[in-house]
Amino acid sequence: MKQTLLAVLFLMTVTSVALAQAPTPAATAPRRKMTIQTTPAAAYGYSYATNEVTALLGFNSAAPVFGANYARMNGAVGFGGYFFMQTAKDKATTTIISQVLSFGGLIKVNLVDTASVKAYMAPGVGLSMIKEGSISATGKADETVIGPVWKMGVLYKLSQSLNIGLETTLFGNFFNDNLTNYKAPSQYFAVAATFAF
Repeated sequence: MKQTLLAVLFLMTVTSVALAQAPTPAATAPRRKMTIQTTPAAAYGYSYATNEVTALLGFNSAAPVFGANYARMNGAVGFGGYFFMQTAKDKATTTIISQVLSFGGLIKVNLVDTASVKAYMAPGVGLSMIKEGSISATGKADETVIGPVWKMGVLYKLSQSLNIGLETTLFGNFFNDNLTNYKAPSQYFAVAATFAF
C-alpha cells in the first residue's frame, strides 16, 4: 500500500512537471505578422523654385524690345537683376525710336502664386544708356541715366518649370535733364517666359 501510494505520488509529480513544461496552444501557434495600413494625408502647397529666369520679347513702333530678368527666390521674395534692350528705329534722317540699353538690380516679390497663375512685382534701380537726338554728321548723343525701375507681370503656369505671360517695365530718371530728343516711351510691354529651376 505504501509502495502504491508512493507510485501514485511519483506519477502525479512527473505528470505535473510534464504539463508545466509542455507548450501551450498559443505558444505553438505560428506567429502572424500584423500590418497596419495607413493612408498619408494629402499636403497641398505651392513650392517656389530657387532660381527664376525670365526672357522678354516685345515691339515698340516695330522696333524690337529684348530683355531678361533673373531672381534667386527664397519663398515669395527674391533678389536678382535685369537686362533690357530697346533697339533704335530711324526713318530717313529722323529718329523714330531711341536706342536704350539698361541693366540693374531688382527685388522680386510674388504677390499671387496659385496652382495655375502667378503675379509679381519687381522694383529696382538701374543704369540706362540712351542714344537720342536726330541723325546728323556728328551722330546721336549718348546719355546715361540712373533711376528707379518698376516691373510687374502676370504669368500662366504651363508646368512647374515653365510660365508664360506679360510683363510691363517702367523706367525712371533721377538726375539727367538732357533727354530733350528722347523718342521712346518710359514704359514697355513684353511677352514674358519664365523658366524655374
